[in-house]
Amino acid sequence: MATPIQNTIVNGNRYSFVDLSLWIAGNNYPAGPYKSIDYSHTQESNYVYGTNTKPLGRTPGQWKATASIEMLKSEYQDLISSISQANPAVSISTFEFDITIAYTDEQGQGVIIDSLISCRIQSI
Repeated sequence: MATPIQNTIVNGNRYSFVDLSLWIAGNNYPAGPYKSIDYSHTQESNYVYGTNTKPLGRTPGQWKATASIEMLKSEYQDLISSISQANPAVSISTFEFDITIAYTDEQGQGVIIDSLISCRIQSI
């Protein structure tokens, strides 16, 4: 019995291979070697209190972003190798790179491009 084709998942939505392009650290990773890409951001405002029990105001809070990519081991090794070759003096865990994700949706809105700036590898 044939195995169904694994489509890449972007933030929980499936897109066909031809609709998705992923660029990491300037290298294009063709559709297929990664299984999923998830990214999000949050910003929670905080109250400021004085000596009273009621808040005096609110701060905008800190903006935080997270991302994760599930890819084949061979593609991961290529990524690490390209990062090491680009800057051998920098550790993999401190090297910053950009990720550009381009995909089309099913509603015909054209190409959607998301850019993740100054990414670092924190866990493997």
